[in-house]
Amino acid sequence: MLKKIICTAALASTAAAAQAQAPEGARVELLAGWDGHGVGTGDLDVPGLDLDSNGVVFGIGAGYDFAVAPGLSLGVDVEASETTAEFELSQAGENVRLQYGRDLYAGARVSVAATEKLNLYGKLGYTNARVEFDTNVADAAISQLAGNLDGWRLGAGAQWSLTKALYLGAEYRYSNYDGPFDRNQLLGSVGFRF
Repeated sequence: MLKKIICTAALASTAAAAQAQAPEGARVELLAGWDGHGVGTGDLDVPGLDLDSNGVVFGIGAGYDFAVAPGLSLGVDVEASETTAEFELSQAGENVRLQYGRDLYAGARVSVAATEKLNLYGKLGYTNARVEFDTNVADAAISQLAGNLDGWRLGAGAQWSLTKALYLGAEYRYSNYDGPFDRNQLLGSVGFRF
């Protein structure tokens, strides 16, 4: 009896998955969530030095998905975001400030229709982030270094369709940039498909 129930449930879920359609067409979305930055200190031997910082990330994304098989699509993504994450250390007349700025992303994604309303996806691409670094040591002149960091991003997420066009999403992603910079992000999204 238990075997029959398990087989029936497996067949029903397989049939439902076969009927589910992979996402297709253009989309735009608003993104917001937690942004965690880390900076490796390398050979610096400074007790208690921790350059990690947390903040809020927010932005806008767009993309296009191409259905390539029942329940499977390949897509492209572009995104622009901003963050409030920064690190600041002040002690004994020495100030160090590291501020993160805008982030641009372009990449590819693979989406799988888990059910009629739920899509799961993975993504990989190029990211470019802005960083500013200020120091003021023992009342010396402030020096400022600003630049862009190139890197790569790997992520996974899910999208839940509320209507044919409107969806909610959740995503985790990891980005690694030039040198010691990296970031972890957890985001939610509201999107619209055309």
